[in-house]
Amino acid sequence: MLTFVAIPLVFAASAGFMWSRPLDTAGSGESTEPPMVHARFHQIGNEIAGKFSGKVNGVVVQPAKSSRVLSPPPPPIKRISARAASVPPPAPPKNGEELAALEGQVFRVLKRHGKPVQNGKDLAAAIVREAVAQEYDPVFVAAVIKSESAFNSLARSHKGAQGLMQIMPKTGAWLADQQSIPRGKLTDPGHNLKLGISYLKQLEQEYGGNRVLTLIAYNWGPGHLASASSGGRRVPGEVMQYAVKILNDYRRWSNEMRSSVG
Repeated sequence: MLTFVAIPLVFAASAGFMWSRPLDTAGSGESTEPPMVHARFHQIGNEIAGKFSGKVNGVVVQPAKSSRVLSPPPPPIKRISARAASVPPPAPPKNGEELAALEGQVFRVLKRHGKPVQNGKDLAAAIVREAVAQEYDPVFVAAVIKSESAFNSLARSHKGAQGLMQIMPKTGAWLADQQSIPRGKLTDPGHNLKLGISYLKQLEQEYGGNRVLTLIAYNWGPGHLASASSGGRRVPGEVMQYAVKILNDYRRWSNEMRSSVG
């Protein structure tokens, strides 16, 4: 079990049921819009994603692309030694043939791990095409969906999150209004993907490309993450476990896809 000293993160050593609370901003304050995380907590996320040589519990994490500092950086925190490793994202498809190949690879992932209600090939194509349309990584999106709903577009959580990417109704309405699109059913795969991918991309940009913080905010809520960044609360172990699980799937699938192409 990995632990940090004097920082507000807790890792859970045991596996178990993952409470899915994506985009949940309950108790976060006035808005569902992602707040900028406090500099100290942002640095912690960057330490995890970059300075720990790209690994957390043996999982490769994409290093942060940039860091926006709101206040003077805190004193250096204790680091955890790990072997250097990195997994670049799959190259975006350049033509229709590459797009179809990527759809086929995502479909194979879906068959192994999913519980699709609709045609699996159509769902895999929808995931890839929406991600590509938004210039986002479709393999990372697939890894998130696998943990959120097991590719079941009718999935609903006990908290009220709905659809493939388990979006809360309040957040879904805000995202639709933000993009000036009609408010549709969150159980509609196309609508859910459009909103969920755009929000995931916004969070990744907000947290400087740091996918650890992106996933914490997606699952736990950006308001809760902001509270943790100021020392008001701790990140639950199951939330960190959720992020590590997705990043592990992403690493494995990316390597498999790269090997199949090579």
